[in-house]
Amino acid sequence: MDGIATAAANERAKAAATHLRRAGGHSNWVFEIQMALGDILHFADPRRERWELPDTRFTNELFASCFDALAHALRWGTDTERMGKIDREHLGDGFLAAARLVQAFDREDVSLPCSEDDRTRVKILIHHARIAEHRQDMANRRYDRQHGTIDALLETSTEPTYGMFS
Repeated sequence: MDGIATAAANERAKAAATHLRRAGGHSNWVFEIQMALGDILHFADPRRERWELPDTRFTNELFASCFDALAHALRWGTDTERMGKIDREHLGDGFLAAARLVQAFDREDVSLPCSEDDRTRVKILIHHARIAEHRQDMANRRYDRQHGTIDALLETSTEPTYGMFS
């Protein structure tokens, strides 16, 4: 049973690291960080048994991916609504807290009060990512409406004329 649970935890940690590496540079980056941070919170639950946690190799990869995601999110996610804008302070606080949680569950020590604060910071970042995702959807719909009207006008002007030229 222990081997199956550890293998599942390793796969989940690998998937979370992949989500974090995908953050930034495309339109779904806020969804990617929500998925990854949710997995980190799953592992940081103090009710987890030792055999339900990933191996050190996967936690090291997840730890490094937290910093990669922070760099990508700062580069891509702080300037425009269409890419899902999140404030720098929320990104920094949330990703650094996520990295501390990864270190804590690698040491199998997530019951400390500071870990509770870090879990709360990660939850706050997840909420800000959800808000950014909704704002991104609104900005994309607004963009589509504005450009859809122009495209519709251009389409009507390029329709073939019937009459003396047909």
